[in-house]
Amino acid sequence: MLAAERRQRLIELARQRPALKVTDLVREFGITPNTARADLRALEGEGVVHCTHGGAVPVRASVPAPPYSAIREEHLEAKTAIGRAAAALLPATGNVYLNAGSTSRAVALHLPAGCRLEFGTNSPEIALLLAEHTAAAVDLFGGRLERESRETDGRLSLDPLRNLFWDTCVLSVFAVDAEHGISSINPGIAQMESDVLTRSRRRIILCDSSKFGTFGRARVAELAAAQVIVSDAGLSRDWRRRIQALNIELVLAE
Repeated sequence: MLAAERRQRLIELARQRPALKVTDLVREFGITPNTARADLRALEGEGVVHCTHGGAVPVRASVPAPPYSAIREEHLEAKTAIGRAAAALLPATGNVYLNAGSTSRAVALHLPAGCRLEFGTNSPEIALLLAEHTAAAVDLFGGRLERESRETDGRLSLDPLRNLFWDTCVLSVFAVDAEHGISSINPGIAQMESDVLTRSRRRIILCDSSKFGTFGRARVAELAAAQVIVSDAGLSRDWRRRIQALNIELVLAE
C-alpha cells in the first residue's frame, strides 16, 4: 500500500475510532512504528488528528449547540458537582458576578448560609436563592427577560455594568470550542458577559463536558480569557491537554 493510500485509510479510521494507537497501526498495516508515527504527524499537520504519546486522537469538527430548552435539565449530576466545586473556589470576601444557568444555580445552592459576599447577577432565580439562603448582598441587573434561559439581557444595566469591576466572575457558559471560543445563545447576553470578563480580576468558567466542541450563536470571548475552568470527569483527554496548554487551571469535579 502506498503512503498516500495508507494515510487516506487512516483518515477513515480516525472518523470511526476514538483513538489511533501506533501498536494497532503497526499490526494492521504491516509497517514500522516510525512509519506509523510519521503518518500520524502528517495527519496532524492536516488537522485530522492530535498526536499523543503512543498514537493520536481525532480532531472532531465542532457542531452548533442544541437549544437551551433541550439541555437545561441534562447532565444535572455533573452540573451539581461542578457547582459544588466552584462554590469552594470563591473567596471569603469581595464582590462576585454570577450569571444565569443551571450550573450557576448549583453554585448558589452550595454556598454556606453565612456567606457575606457581594453578588451581581442577571438571573432573577439566582438572586432570590442568594437572598433567601445566604447573608450575601445581591444586585440584580435588569433588562429584557429571556423566557427560555430565564435571564435578563442586561440592556437596562449596561452603563452601571461597564463601570463596575469584579474580584471574581463565575460564568456558566453555553458552549466552549477551540475555534469559536466561549459562546452564548444570545448576542446581548454575550456582550454583557464579555464586558464582565474584561473587568474581573479572577475569571472562572463553568462548563460540563458535554458542551465542549460546540458553539452558540454569539461569541463571548476567546478560550484563553479564562483563568480557571471547572468541568466534570467526563472531559476528554484531548480537551484537558488543550486547556492546560493555554495555562488555564483545570478543576475536574467528582
